Amino acid sequence: MPKHRKFVALNLAAVSAAACLGLSGCIGSKALTGIDNAYPKGWEPCAEIASSGICADLSGNYQDRGDYSDLIKDSDSNSLSKRLTRFDWQAESVRLSVPDSDSILVEILEGKSVKHSATLRRSRGDFDCEPRGTKIHARTYSGSDFGGYSKSHVRLYLRTSVDGSLIGEERNTGGGVLLWLVPVGGVQTIWFRWKKVE
Repeated sequence: MPKHRKFVALNLAAVSAAACLGLSGCIGSKALTGIDNAYPKGWEPCAEIASSGICADLSGNYQDRGDYSDLIKDSDSNSLSKRLTRFDWQAESVRLSVPDSDSILVEILEGKSVKHSATLRRSRGDFDCEPRGTKIHARTYSGSDFGGYSKSHVRLYLRTSVDGSLIGEERNTGGGVLLWLVPVGGVQTIWFRWKKVE
């Protein structure tokens, strides 16, 4: 199945599951989509963020492929590099550094060699600092197939855990029409963990 059709199918399942939570007799979203909104059991807790308006310190070198709770096991779904840049490379790791309060330097590595680098800037809307973590530029998707129509707004929040891993909280707020008959809407959360490379 093409990637955009996979994403539409996942969005339709996610928004219908979220809407279902408010209806009597409906089963939970995990049973419908295979995705649990809760922070995964067994992961180390997130580190505290200093204060509101100050971004979490994301500095470190992290595995590009992480652990995640996604229904569709697409090979790119857990890639940190493809979430932060549009560079199409099979990265080994991603090194983040924070030279100042307005920028995050992203370096895509193969071994110790930098294959690509990009700078995210707060002043141009690439990221912002929120209590949930550092919010990476939001993305909007829409599409349709035999199952109906969906539109979703995706936000990725990044922070670290106490063991040094990078934690991603991806919140998908969406709505649509299921089977072209039933209006649905809601929020689905997918968690990611990219372990630190020593």
